[in-house]
Amino acid sequence: MEFILIAAAHFLAFLSPGPDSFLILQISLRLPLRYAISVCGG
Repeated sequence: MEFILIAAAHFLAFLSPGPDSFLILQISLRLPLRYAISVCGG
């Protein structure tokens, strides 16, 4: 039972976007694709 609870918590944490996701989304919407690719690489 404890394993299922920990696995579910990790799965939900994996699905939730972090600040990096919002940064990449913002850059990809406003700037050309090459800038978004360079942010992903950095």
